[in-house]
Amino acid sequence: MPAAVGASDAASAASTGLYLEGFGGFSGLMDDGLTLDGESYDARYGSGFLSGAALGYQWTNLSLEVEFFYRSNDVDTVSRGRDRFTDGDYASTNLFFNAQYTFGSLLGGTAVVRPYLGVGAGLMQEIDIDLPAAGAEDLSASWEFGFQALVGVRWELSPHWALFAEGRYTYGGDPELTSESGPSRTAKADYNGWAALAGVRWTF
Repeated sequence: MPAAVGASDAASAASTGLYLEGFGGFSGLMDDGLTLDGESYDARYGSGFLSGAALGYQWTNLSLEVEFFYRSNDVDTVSRGRDRFTDGDYASTNLFFNAQYTFGSLLGGTAVVRPYLGVGAGLMQEIDIDLPAAGAEDLSASWEFGFQALVGVRWELSPHWALFAEGRYTYGGDPELTSESGPSRTAKADYNGWAALAGVRWTF
């Protein structure tokens, strides 16, 4: 009995300490409004991806981390009356600080499979939209504030290795984008995204 208790305690403590994560998966942007040179359009976004890495510290239940991730989604259509543009992408690079609360294991014994919830806030270091069919490319904004909510489950394979699956929602408001070069163009596009991710954690 003491040996079994010791093994369970060891498993419970396996996730604590400094860790490094890598993750990636599917990204979606909510269809929303877009303003191009003062004219309002409806925007429809297609599939995309999100990938990134995080460095953090895990206590028994609480973790704090800094993460950097890149997200990009296709622009399916931008339309206004009879005007209709297809093709393009809406992307961002992001620096966020997250806090997560990890619950107790879903399984007994030495198996450690833990659900977690998290919130984060940070800066969208660069947001960029390209609409080549509309003659609007390289419209961008820098250092826009955003926040996110996270929910996931982590499966600890050993004291060092863990796998996780996560869903997240990120809100970036409606940043105003301007041309980086060429003719002066402006755009304002809502940035509300969600993602379904999988990743791996290494605890030092």
